[in-house]
Amino acid sequence: MYEAAALGDDAKLRLLISRGGSVNWRHPEIIGCTHLIVAANACTCAEPACGHVRCVESLLISNADVNAANAWGGTALMHAACDKPALAKVLLQWGASTTLRDKDGKTAIDVARERGYGEMVTLLNDPRFKLERREAEQREAEQLASALAASRLTADAELAQRELRAAMDTRLVQTPIPVPVSLADLAAATAGWAAARKVGEGGFGVVYRADALPSRPVLGPVAIKRLGADSQQGLNELMSEVQLLGTCRHEHLLPLLAFCYEGGVGCLVYPLMVGGSLEDRLIRDVDASRRLASLLPAAGAVRPPLTWQQRLRAVRDATRALVFLHTPTATRPVILHRDIKPANVLLDLEGNAKLADVGLAKQAHEMQGGRTHLTTRNLAGTTGYIDPLYADSGQYSQTTDAYAMGVTLLVALSGRRALQAKDAADDALEDVTDCTALQRALDPAAGWPEPAAAELLRVVKGLYWERRQQRRMPLSSALETIERVCEDQGVRPGMTEPAADADAPRMCVICMDAPRTTRFSPCGHSQCCEACAAQVIRRGGGASPCPYCRTSIATMVTDPNITNEETFVALL
Repeated sequence: MYEAAALGDDAKLRLLISRGGSVNWRHPEIIGCTHLIVAANACTCAEPACGHVRCVESLLISNADVNAANAWGGTALMHAACDKPALAKVLLQWGASTTLRDKDGKTAIDVARERGYGEMVTLLNDPRFKLERREAEQREAEQLASALAASRLTADAELAQRELRAAMDTRLVQTPIPVPVSLADLAAATAGWAAARKVGEGGFGVVYRADALPSRPVLGPVAIKRLGADSQQGLNELMSEVQLLGTCRHEHLLPLLAFCYEGGVGCLVYPLMVGGSLEDRLIRDVDASRRLASLLPAAGAVRPPLTWQQRLRAVRDATRALVFLHTPTATRPVILHRDIKPANVLLDLEGNAKLADVGLAKQAHEMQGGRTHLTTRNLAGTTGYIDPLYADSGQYSQTTDAYAMGVTLLVALSGRRALQAKDAADDALEDVTDCTALQRALDPAAGWPEPAAAELLRVVKGLYWERRQQRRMPLSSALETIERVCEDQGVRPGMTEPAADADAPRMCVICMDAPRTTRFSPCGHSQCCEACAAQVIRRGGGASPCPYCRTSIATMVTDPNITNEETFVALL
């Protein structure tokens, strides 16, 4: 994806995004630049049809963070400020901030002004872009409410509709809104709801696979959830997902791309996660094989067992998304998922995970007033993942979601269904130092290293085993432990960047315009051209950190041959 963004190859970039590529991935050798920043920096054309501008638009449509900054605080808009008006207009329309500052304290407007681009300064100061963005959001919010109003709603649904309109009115400026699409468009994409396109089925309705939507091919392959035509619960769940996923975005939360409600039929459109669910990849029974084969017919039903690294990465990604939902902001309350389980953790081909199915989720506005839980009349969740404390009291909180995430981690460790996994791990959870009991609890096919498995079992115990809520481990603490285990074991994101040409010179990570000809000492990392390396050292006043590893730089070695060497070379 980095290479496609740098070259302005929009077709290749969209293909990689459709295959699960992370749009907010940060390049470790280019001071934490995202693909959006790379495309903006590489853009040299002033025309809207420029390949780099199209790449930027594709990334933004796919939920790239328009205000992401690299390690120096530079944003895509700051690169656009260097006399790239077409690019700047796109970024401004998507909510790019003109007030963010880099580490030198400069805004995008300052960059344009210092370089003498007077027209760019005028453009960046133009209030119409902010107004146009807000007006567009208002129009889309009205479209959303109108589409839902087209049906005959009960009193409860009408209340939900009003809440939906209110939520859309207070949306964050930089958050794209799911777009309404027609039922005919979805029918065409699924060959008339053909049985061969069916990839899943449940109480909510049926999920179909589509290679693309005719009206929005840029979205790539999608999954279309068609809710039951006569299900009031289905309508409520549709409105819940539109409302929640329209107002919060996270790299590991499955985004809602589009929606439809016509003639009593509701549909939700998501990216197609061709790696299947974590449950299907762990349990691997006949039904799971059938569902996996339907997701990617060319690959068939054969999928290798998930390694322990892939299992750990999937649980980490899902936990990150859940912590995000549980963390309130000025514009969003605590969100309780209420159906955490491996079936709702979806994987791409590289094993990156997204938390899905927020149909049962609830925005806990009441918890902002100091309350610690919600009381519900109807029990939500799936057998095996329902917290006994919730089942007994009807009181749901972040701890209840965390319980289910603990069981999900246990299922990933054991490769068994929830109830069987609990039975198998009973002795190990009773005494986490019992190595024999630990081995009985683990799935031998995964090859779990014992120290990592023991540490993760302690997380399971803290989230799920303890029977008193006060003794439960906070989910944020569990995530810290999981992140530490991932770091210690070298578990990285599944998306790998295209290999660079071995004979091509490696470019400076700062200016991206000159070959790397320097190596920092004592760390041994090659990152910069001579001019930028000198600037790095000068900025720190003799105590600058290496842009790659953050080790303090003592000296700098210069050699033109460094450009064809590895990034790291041990210095004697």
